[in-house]
Amino acid sequence: MVIVSYLIDYGCYLTLSLQIHFPCSEKAYDAYVSSRYWPNDDIAEVLVQDVCNTKPQYCSTLKNKTSAQKRDNFLKLNIYYRDLNYEEINEEPDYDTYQVMSDFGGTIGLWLGFSMLSLFEILQIFVPLLLQVLGRRKGHAAEERENENESKL
Repeated sequence: MVIVSYLIDYGCYLTLSLQIHFPCSEKAYDAYVSSRYWPNDDIAEVLVQDVCNTKPQYCSTLKNKTSAQKRDNFLKLNIYYRDLNYEEINEEPDYDTYQVMSDFGGTIGLWLGFSMLSLFEILQIFVPLLLQVLGRRKGHAAEERENENESKL
């Protein structure tokens, strides 16, 4: 919303609120003006004859004019591109939704892989320790039984 205030002749302010929509894209062209005298005398006569054939009401006024005056009454307008090259600027996201999801899934997979690997490494360390501790207890218990049996004898 754009608010515009105007000062009117009698010292009063006129306030307008306008809703302006800005374009999503716009094209700007450079203007270049080139001029030369046109038409020359021969072409001017052909043009006057053509005007006399199509619009006879203007014929009498054009026939009585000089070539400079005829030049003032005719116009040839050529509109063309000065350059056929153009520059187009587009904005595109570098990191779209699918890329984010792919990276997130890859990261989760990597961490889960490390977790599983760590779990097996922990088991590889603790299982032999556990077996050794249990083995000592069994061995220690067996030794105590033998000692008890020997002492009873």
